[in-house]
Order: sequence, then structure tokens, then C-alpha cells
Amino acid sequence: MKILFAGDEHPYSAFALQEVIRLALNTWADVTLLAATPAVIVQESPGYGALAPDQPLPRALNRYRETFLQAAGEEDSPYAPERWQYEWVPVKGGLWEEMLVKRGVKKDLKVRLRAGNQAPEILAEGQEEESDLIVIGCTGGGQCLWQGAAPVPQRVVNDAGCSVLLVKEAQPINR
Repeated sequence: MKILFAGDEHPYSAFALQEVIRLALNTWADVTLLAATPAVIVQESPGYGALAPDQPLPRALNRYRETFLQAAGEEDSPYAPERWQYEWVPVKGGLWEEMLVKRGVKKDLKVRLRAGNQAPEILAEGQEEESDLIVIGCTGGGQCLWQGAAPVPQRVVNDAGCSVLLVKEAQPINR
């Protein structure tokens, strides 16, 4: 099983991540944590680019990965990175570099950031990865929205080629 978690830096995404963790640990699914942004600020370094450290989405993805790995536990976790191997990685404009990468023994946990319109990028990632399930968090209440990009969850639900699980953020108890 392949699960694609599509999130942003808002609390409803962190809440939805808990559902992804629960599903992944019960099914031993391959998991991709994805964020999509209209623009990515890249700082050029010798030989490759680095994401600007002040962007909220890369920071949120880092937190989500750490939360996932902590919940999965380090010992006996199918997601624990334990195996070093050399892989060819695209660096820029047709340039590839062989890098030493540490991979999980049994299951993959990928973290990705895509640049472009959010809903189409989420759908493209789901199709390219052949995801079985897309999990996306959203605001609570009558509608399921994203802050700053309101109709993203609805567009993903309408056009996805696989199952979609919408997770509404936790609401405070009124009574």
C-alpha cells in the first residue's frame, strides 16, 4: 500500500498526520509526505541549490518527518533508516551525482516539496507514485478548506485517481 500525505504548515495538517501515522503503522505502507507551494526560494550553492531556511513548508515537512519517525519508534520499525547505499541523484539541469544514501530496510518514507499550483501538484504526485490513498487535512466546520488556498481539498477529492481521506482538524468541545 502507498499513502500520500499532502499537507501544509497549518495545524489541521499536523492533526491529519496523526491519522497517517496510525494507518501506516497498521498497514506498513510506503509513505510520502508532500507539500506543494506556488514558489520555492532557492539559494544557490556550489554545485547545487538549497531551499531557503526561512520558508515555512520545508520546516513543516521536517517536523512531520521527525514526528512520523518518533511515533514509528526506532527499534523494529519498518521505517527506521538502517541501510547505506549509493544512488544516482539528479542535481541540476541534466547533472547527476552518485550519493551515499541511508534507506529504510523494509519501507520507504519519502519527503517531497513540489513547486506549482497545489491541487494539480498533489494529484500529479499521487499519480506518479501510484498512491493507493491520499490523506489531506483541512479546516473543521461546514466546509473543508485550506488556509490561503481554500478549494485545494475539494479539487483533490474531485480529480484523484485513488481513494482520498479528508481529515478535519480537531474542534474544541462547546458543550
